[in-house]
Amino acid sequence: MTVNTRLNIEQVDGVSRRNKAWRMLGEPMNELATVAEQLENVLQSRLSGRVHDLQVECQTAGVVLRGWTRTYYAKQLAQHAAIAASGLSILANDIEVR
Repeated sequence: MTVNTRLNIEQVDGVSRRNKAWRMLGEPMNELATVAEQLENVLQSRLSGRVHDLQVECQTAGVVLRGWTRTYYAKQLAQHAAIAASGLSILANDIEVR
């Protein structure tokens, strides 16, 4: 199991990634904004500026990504990085390709 402040979460002992993520972070469900801010910072560093005006919204069911980029590849990278970093599902990838 790997857990650190960058939301790097793995599945352990058959516990679902989503439930494990919330427990390991120690964040109650009503503090989704804090989790969203942490995830946004992680994504910004992993994407190296490929997604502009990046916004992350965390909901109990998953994550919504918003912003814009120049390539579909960067949009896909953002989605996979969000899944890997949070363990939550993507509800919507609203990153616009211009």
